[in-house]
Amino acid sequence: MNADLISKRTRNAFREILVGWTLAEITTEFDNEGFSADLDHAPSVDGQRRTRVEQLYHRIDFSDPRHVSRLLEVYQTVVATTRNYNSETAQTLLDHLHRDGVDTSGTSFKVPLRGHSSLQPLGAVAKIFTADQLQTQIARINASIETDPALAIGTAKELVETTCKTILADLGEAHGSLDLGDLVKATTKALKLVPDGVPNEAKGAEAIKKTLRSLGATVAGLGEMRNFYGSGHGQDGRARGLTPRHARLAVGAASTLAMFLFETHHARGS
Repeated sequence: MNADLISKRTRNAFREILVGWTLAEITTEFDNEGFSADLDHAPSVDGQRRTRVEQLYHRIDFSDPRHVSRLLEVYQTVVATTRNYNSETAQTLLDHLHRDGVDTSGTSFKVPLRGHSSLQPLGAVAKIFTADQLQTQIARINASIETDPALAIGTAKELVETTCKTILADLGEAHGSLDLGDLVKATTKALKLVPDGVPNEAKGAEAIKKTLRSLGATVAGLGEMRNFYGSGHGQDGRARGLTPRHARLAVGAASTLAMFLFETHHARGS
């Protein structure tokens, strides 16, 4: 289960401000953003207004950026209304949002970006290797998994390619214009994948190579699928594109492969 993008502390803070609104005002503001109350939900809170807010919250997926984006429209109105009579309280609400990572500096509040968990350690490695291109790709993936899965998948493929080329360049190996599969093969060949002296060393290395090739093939396969679901060629109006779950599969495979290659490279003392 994904983590909530808006914390319970923040939700409760806004709920307590909404206690000062009428039931009609509360319902209308949420309805403006497409939210309706679950009237069958019986929360353990006191008062009609608190109950109504919790019934509205009950139908919101706080881990879904699309739901949270609409909720932030509600919260932005609450902050603006509160500022008219109590600027300190409005600032307290903003402080709660800032703690959750919400950007309130623009004309609309922005959903906090939580990076794909498997990319976080890879980001640290990118800094060590001063691989700016890799950092750019990680940021692009994090920003597009939910909103543009095809872009995230394509970038995941580029991330593996960049990883292989970075390691090969570090080892003084030429990589030319190899495709993804050949890049992974060349990189695994350049890296000694198991320590010296391990029993059945050759068999162990081959098993690892098969696993890495499979991860690379997963990323490449999803990249090829992206072309079939692309926006070109006047597709059927009912055609559906790749979804965030496909993007998470590609990103998971790409980051696992990239991290293993980088860690192996580091373990070799390079």
